[in-house]
Amino acid sequence: QIHSADLVVANGLGLEAGLLDVLETASADGANVYTVGDKVTNEPDALGGPDPHIWLDPTLMALAVDLIGEPSTAASLESVGCIV
Repeated sequence: QIHSADLVVANGLGLEAGLLDVLETASADGANVYTVGDKVTNEPDALGGPDPHIWLDPTLMALAVDLIGEPSTAASLESVGCIV
């Protein structure tokens, strides 16, 4: 069903490594795949890279929701029939 979705919101930051083929196919099939994790800034993890666990930080999740709802994103989503 992901291939027929109007919108797929992915965390990104390497957490969907096992789903990359599915996300790429969904995008090619016309789904709007929006990766939000790389659009929010957060503290580095123990390895020095961005911590992909953004859902653990309410402030980052609030920012993620704002980004998904910002006018440029909303216009893009509405153009494919999503209600934002």
